[in-house]
Amino acid sequence: MKSIADCAPVAREVVNCLAEELELGQSGLKEVEEKILQSVYRLGALMLEEVVEKIGEPTQENTIYVDGKRGRYRDSANLRLITRFGSEVVCRRRRYSIEGEGGYCPLDEKLGVQGCAGFTPLMSYLQALFGGSEAYAGAAPRLGAALGFSVSATAVQPNREMVGERQAFRPFDPLDGQRQREPLEVRRAAGRDTK
Repeated sequence: MKSIADCAPVAREVVNCLAEELELGQSGLKEVEEKILQSVYRLGALMLEEVVEKIGEPTQENTIYVDGKRGRYRDSANLRLITRFGSEVVCRRRRYSIEGEGGYCPLDEKLGVQGCAGFTPLMSYLQALFGGSEAYAGAAPRLGAALGFSVSATAVQPNREMVGERQAFRPFDPLDGQRQREPLEVRRAAGRDTK
């Protein structure tokens, strides 16, 4: 699949092929789900790549001001981000030198990737989530198993630290978008708490 338009016919072929494999006993439902997930990841990677391609550079000026400090255009460089889909998104961005601070990229700020150590914000969050409760060496394989591709412990550590600094510590607050529709009810049954 090279474009989103190619996905619909390929999806139909995948469905027919997987149904036949399952019917003939050549694979089980687990393998079918894994193959579907691989297709979904390819589609997600294509979609994310197209979204990022459509985002324009926030400024084309040679001189900018950031927090009252002057920045001068330095050069353009590739921004490489490892995504939730196991793919890599690459886009061109303008870099500026800010007086007394070093580099600044307006596109990084627009995309929300500054301080994500080469990962998308969702990947950074997942690394912080998995790496926050145990040693990085143990968190990386668990994250890799959850995502379907490997992530190194050396990638988890700096991301966990950077995201942890920016994220408020609220371990019992539900994440946005995952709030329960109804309040949780606790009942007592046979001397034990049940939910």
